[in-house]
Amino acid sequence: MRIRKIIFVVFAIFLSVPSFCKTNIALVKGMSSVPYAFMFLEKSDGEPSYNFIRFSSVKDAALSLMEAKTDALILPVNVAALLYDFLDGKILCAAVTQNMDFYSVSSNSSLKNLSDLLGKKISVTKGGIGEGFISWVMEESALSMENGGGVMKIQWEENEAFSAAKLLSGEVDNAFLSEPAVSNVLKRSGFYISADFQEEFSAIKGRNRHLPKNVLVVRRSFCSEDIESLENLLASVKKSIESVNKNPSSAAFICKKFDAVGEHSVLGKAIQRANFTFERAEDAKSGIYEVLELCNRVSHEKIAVPDGEFLLGY
Repeated sequence: MRIRKIIFVVFAIFLSVPSFCKTNIALVKGMSSVPYAFMFLEKSDGEPSYNFIRFSSVKDAALSLMEAKTDALILPVNVAALLYDFLDGKILCAAVTQNMDFYSVSSNSSLKNLSDLLGKKISVTKGGIGEGFISWVMEESALSMENGGGVMKIQWEENEAFSAAKLLSGEVDNAFLSEPAVSNVLKRSGFYISADFQEEFSAIKGRNRHLPKNVLVVRRSFCSEDIESLENLLASVKKSIESVNKNPSSAAFICKKFDAVGEHSVLGKAIQRANFTFERAEDAKSGIYEVLELCNRVSHEKIAVPDGEFLLGY
């Protein structure tokens, strides 16, 4: 009788404690890992916990999602749309985790806005999510970047590391960069931010407006199989991003401890300009689709713009 009573009490306690299955999150070293910073820390009993699985490339991380080895992954908006098309809708865009964070960085303190770039040598990264966004802002500012820019001397580079290197070496007057490349350049004396493309975009639109850069994607089957874990994940990411924005130095320290970002020395500063945010995909629909349209304006391989089922909750 006593044993039965003990078993009953233990069983009752077990039922009263929330049960959380570990969600597997694909992690690629870089700024896209920063939103998870406060999720890396050990959790108290009863809180959802996460299993972060590291991958050396976005391609490998996406493959893990496709093979159902992981449940979630942060990707640029355009890559998420491509993956959705490739997997025949087997993933969903759940939330925006970062808005655009592109800046014009110069070695000349007299350059104060985009119009000051006339006649200057500028290094710009070809492809990626930033090209369409930057090109649109420049064109709306009557500064076309086509055919080398005409009034500007555009030098296209494969990645931001090359663009930053050309600026640092003095080969160009200006470079269009995002974080952490911006902070890596600014830590040297004699370099300045000459324009904030997010502010320029808002000014053109006539209201405070930001476009999404990165989104959290999840497996469709994960959503249907475990709604509770999905909602816990979204709540955890939202809470972590809020903490990242409030405590950039702490977030940088955590990311360094867990080796989540390659460049640690400037991460605290980079976070302050990186525009991390949390917005459910259904609420960010117009911005997500606007980004895809901007990407298609400059891309040789057009993105098949997803249907409404691409967005979780829509």
